[in-house]
Order: sequence, then C-alpha cells, then structure tokens
Amino acid sequence: MWYNLIVRDPPIDAEAMRDAPEQRCAAPERLDIERRGLHPQPPESLDVLVGGFVHDVNNLLTAIMGHLDLAARTLPPTSPAFQHIRKAMLATRHAAGLTRRRLSDAGQGTERCIDVDVTQIVTDVVEMLRESVGARGRLDVHLDPALPAVQADPAHIQQVVLNLIWNAAEALPATGGTISVRTCMRFCDEALLAANRTNERLSPGEYLALEVADTGCGMDEATQRRMFDPFFTTKAMGTGLGMASVRRIVGHHHGGIVVDSAPGCGTTVTVLFPPSSPGREREPVTPDGSTAPDPITVLVADDDADVREMTARLLVRLNHRVMTVATGAEAVQTLRANAADVACVLLDAGLADMSAPATLQALRAIAPHVAVVVVSGGAQSEVLARFAEATIEGYVQKPYLMTELDAAIRCAVQRARMATAPTMRFAAEPSPNGRETSTEDFGGGRGGRALGTSVGP
Repeated sequence: MWYNLIVRDPPIDAEAMRDAPEQRCAAPERLDIERRGLHPQPPESLDVLVGGFVHDVNNLLTAIMGHLDLAARTLPPTSPAFQHIRKAMLATRHAAGLTRRRLSDAGQGTERCIDVDVTQIVTDVVEMLRESVGARGRLDVHLDPALPAVQADPAHIQQVVLNLIWNAAEALPATGGTISVRTCMRFCDEALLAANRTNERLSPGEYLALEVADTGCGMDEATQRRMFDPFFTTKAMGTGLGMASVRRIVGHHHGGIVVDSAPGCGTTVTVLFPPSSPGREREPVTPDGSTAPDPITVLVADDDADVREMTARLLVRLNHRVMTVATGAEAVQTLRANAADVACVLLDAGLADMSAPATLQALRAIAPHVAVVVVSGGAQSEVLARFAEATIEGYVQKPYLMTELDAAIRCAVQRARMATAPTMRFAAEPSPNGRETSTEDFGGGRGGRALGTSVGP
C-alpha cells in the first residue's frame, strides 16, 4: 500500500529571522567545532599510542630475548641449534632497534648515542643475513678490527648495515653475484665529499668508511638521483623506505654517503662516519662468566608477568637471590620487610599503580642504601627525564641480555655502596698520604655527582 506523505514547512519565526545574519556568521565556527568533534586529531594521543605500543612490544621482546639467552647457555657453541638461537637473538635485537626508531619518529626521545664498534655491528648483521643472502650470491667480508669508535645509536647503525646489504642482495641477477662488505679508515678530500648525498657539509679529513658493493645491474643517473627518495623503488615488491632510512640515519649522525654506479657495472655505496672524540660514553663491558662473584639479593618490580618470570630465571642462573612483585605498592611493602637483605631493586618505569619516581622515593625512605636500576622499553631520554630530581644507580633498556643485566646490577650496587659509605668530617685525622680526608674522598654520600648515575642538571 502506498502512502502520500505531505511535508509541511515549519512556521516562520520572526525572531529567528532577525537573528539569521548572526547565525549565518557563526555557522562556519560551529561547523569547525563539529568537525573537530567528529574527527579529533590530537597529536598527543598518537604519541601516547606509539609509546604504549612500543612498551608492549619491548616487553614481548624482553621475554623472547631472555628465553633465547637461557636456551643458548644450555648448548655448546658448536651445536647447530646454538647458531640458530644466536641468529634469533640478533633478529630480536634488530626488532628492538626498529621500535626505538618508531619512538624517535614520533618525537619521543632521542637516539642513544654512545661510542660503538661499527666492525662488531657489521659482524653481527652479516652473521644474521649470511644464509638468506647466500642464497642469492657470495658474501665477501673484509673488516678492520682496529677502527676507532663512532658516536652513534647502535640500533640505527645496525639498520644501516642491514638495509645496505639487503638492498645489494636484491640488485644481484638471478644467476647470482658477489656482495663485498668492507670497513676501513679513509681520507676524504673535497672532491670526494662533493658527491655526498646527505645534507651535511663535511670537512676533508679521516672518516670511518662502511662500503657495500655488489655486482648487480647498476643504476643510471636518473635512478641514482631518486634512490634515497621515500617510497621510490625499482622492485616489483618493495616499500622504497630502506635507502631513505639510510640517508636519514647517516645524516643525523653527521655522516656522508657516496654512490658509485653505472648500468651493468654494479653499485658501491660508501657510508662515512666521523670518528668519535675521546672521553665519550662507551658500551658497558659485561662479565664473561668465568668467575662466580658473590650473589646479590635483587627485588624485581615489573607489572608484566612474562618479564618478571624471565628476569627471575636470568638472575637465578646468575646465582642471585630474587624477589618479584607486580606493583609499586608491593615493592615498597616487600622492601620494608626485607630492607636488610635487598641490595638492588630493578624498577620498571611503567608500573601501573604508582609512578616510578614516586615508588623510588618511597623505596629510598625505607632503605637509603639500596641500589635502584630503572628498566624500560620506552625512550631512554624520556624515561630518565622523569627522574630529573632523583638519583638512580643504573638504567637498562629492554630487551636485555643476561650479561647486560648482571653488569648493570653489580655496577649499581658498587655505586650505591660507595655513595653511602661513612663520610668523614673535613677536619679529619691526616690520611696516610699526608693530607686531610674530606667527604669528596667517598663521593659525597648519596646523591653525589662523582658517583652513581645522577639524572638532572
């Protein structure tokens, strides 16, 4: 059955007619407000989303890395399974580097720049890629073991090496070819540096050179001009982001890129890094496990059950005594009951019930002597900025190896013991070397700048 619908216009309101010009003027503003309500675009929420995602992924990687580490220690180095586990650990390291890149791209913190051994990074990446690249061609490696350090983010340098080698492998013909990887020191004059593909203005001098050459198809001038553009690719399947990331990372580290290529003659990409100045922070030297030092009682505070269990297993394997809690309140309660025994607290920076700085303050009130090592899967600079008004004895980035964890704990305990050592009054008895001893001889007590990892101005 059909119905005739009659739609009548609403009655005309004279008052509304008088206000119509003002309403018309306000209409664009109202529409803009409605659009913002329907399509909110707060950048802060995106940063929080990225930070939370990276935190969760790094917790998973921490559990994976820890169990791989434990498994590797049950096998002899000659075992085929050991080699597979080693490569899985390297891949996990690379995944962690990618998560740190996402944080950096989202503006959350800066890279962790320290003195790194580029040759060692190349060795690790080659070991991880040798089988997959070997299916395409031969991989020749010529590395100088005596190169100076480079001030850089280790994860980013690893990504540069990986992208260069993999890009070279994809350029090889179906019949195979050769990829040559070389590290060396090279003097670069103005003529060579004029071909630099980054935006950095480099001065002539000595540079650490990472060279990746292939016997592939090569590139013409037009392709070379676009090879570092985002999303540009000559492959049937590819994102075009690999070489763009290489240029961004190298430029951020004040380096240069030189490309030598021609159709049918292969390609050589040379990355130049300025050597590090002396006196920079270096990668921590981890124990080799040949000795059995005294065990330490460690309180692990982490709200992720897998991370807690894995960390406890690692510490027990290291002969430490372990207590685990899931919240800041439990950490405070456990330390209050065991203050005389606990020497170190592994404090996760993302506890849900209490902020990490608040938990740290409560722990200090109970046991000023305890060493605190902050653990996080987020951006290091952002995490440490939250402790700007406090003093901590160490920091560990997730995911971590057993040796890294052990080194951080022992170093932190040593710092705490020195910082809380009994101090002497300035007018003390003469010391054996004939001078008076002041509090400076013991680091100035808790919070002293000379000892401990003090975060702040």
